[in-house]
Amino acid sequence: MEDLSTLSKVIAVGVMSGTSLDGVDVILAQFNKQDRWSYKILASRVVPYPEPLLKKLQDVTGLSAWEYTLLEQEVSAFWAEAVQTLDSWNEASLIAVHGQSIFHRPDLQITRQMFNPYVMLEACKKPVVFDFRKRDLAMGGQGAPLVPVGDHLLFHPYVACVNLGGFGNLSYPQNAHSAGFDFGVCNNLLNHLAQEMGLEYDKDGAIAANSKEDHEVIEALHQIPFFQKEPPKSLGYEWYEQSFFPIWDELTKHLSVEDRLATACGHIAFELSRWLSRLEGDVLITGGGALNLFLMKRIRALSGEEINIAKAEKELIEQKEALVFAFLGVLRMRNEVNVYERVTGAYKDHSAGLIAYP
Repeated sequence: MEDLSTLSKVIAVGVMSGTSLDGVDVILAQFNKQDRWSYKILASRVVPYPEPLLKKLQDVTGLSAWEYTLLEQEVSAFWAEAVQTLDSWNEASLIAVHGQSIFHRPDLQITRQMFNPYVMLEACKKPVVFDFRKRDLAMGGQGAPLVPVGDHLLFHPYVACVNLGGFGNLSYPQNAHSAGFDFGVCNNLLNHLAQEMGLEYDKDGAIAANSKEDHEVIEALHQIPFFQKEPPKSLGYEWYEQSFFPIWDELTKHLSVEDRLATACGHIAFELSRWLSRLEGDVLITGGGALNLFLMKRIRALSGEEINIAKAEKELIEQKEALVFAFLGVLRMRNEVNVYERVTGAYKDHSAGLIAYP
């Protein structure tokens, strides 16, 4: 196999599917190592899930072991096909895959990301880097977030990088070793509320923008223990289902769904701005939530004048996590650090991820 540790240029594919299940993100990127790492996006796509496959993924926690195994094969094959739709994907030296998070319980040192790497390996005949979280959990860490290493090495001009995906997380790239953590819910909640209205999502946050947020609800939600906890901290979907949503449902039962959407945006903006308001400088915000104009307006309003939210291209907004996982795969193949102990709480920095070779 090619020794990537001696190369100043590496091309890699990244594959990312988040908990919001809005499709699988696939990206082909070139990473250059000079004084600092830099990147160039060569091709990217967001491939929506077919409705039958999406339904299975939404109901995954209720599947039998046999049904789960069949679904893992189906999803892995779908991702391999998605990779092969990228122009010039075969130029890549490796494919890095996060996997589909099914559950994440760092308190029990347990996490599960659905993915069969050998389906990808046989379809694409490239080394596959996968299973990035488990070693960190065994080392006493949270197993997440993993993106801050990429933020530190690729997006160092920003004082903070924020991802508004199914959950929201942020990191501080300018620190010696980027700090980072999950700050709360995001699109999991917003999309659920939009779907109550028969919509896939609230386009541009237009419904929320014409509704009224409930400040008492926002203050009450802030009392949930997770929001009081200092980093390192990370979230899994089971926390959303068991520890957040029942409280949310009870607190907002008197509100219309429109006002719940506005209140959800207010809650997300409040929890994020608590951290951003401590900073001064440019902030990069990506992920599907960055396309919600009303949510972004609320974040700007609450974060203070010292913060400037940088304008990002739509491709970067949609593909940044896939880009970073491609980069984490490059670091793993070079046996370089791709997880910071300061971020996850593990007992040391390390290079995480398993590698399947052709």
